[in-house]
Amino acid sequence: GNIRVFCRVRHDNRGDCVFKFPSDNELIVQKLQGGTEMLEFEHCYGPDSKQETVFTDTKPIILSCVDGYNVCIMAYGQTGSGKTYTMMGPPDNP
Repeated sequence: GNIRVFCRVRHDNRGDCVFKFPSDNELIVQKLQGGTEMLEFEHCYGPDSKQETVFTDTKPIILSCVDGYNVCIMAYGQTGSGKTYTMMGPPDNP
């Protein structure tokens, strides 16, 4: 089977986003030791991404489940990082 990893960065009102998004599948992070590191994903979603966009891009995976294939969708991150928001959407736009 294929493993696809998507990355969504949550909007945070406490400050500017420390991540840079040079393309739809690349994310640049600041390293604690200094410098930066580029990470590649199936797709990256910045803080301004919409729930509809994430759903549209993951819809083929969801439809595979409906078609009978084994599928696992998992959200990972620290407490308050936006896992439930990404999986369920905001209350006014689930």
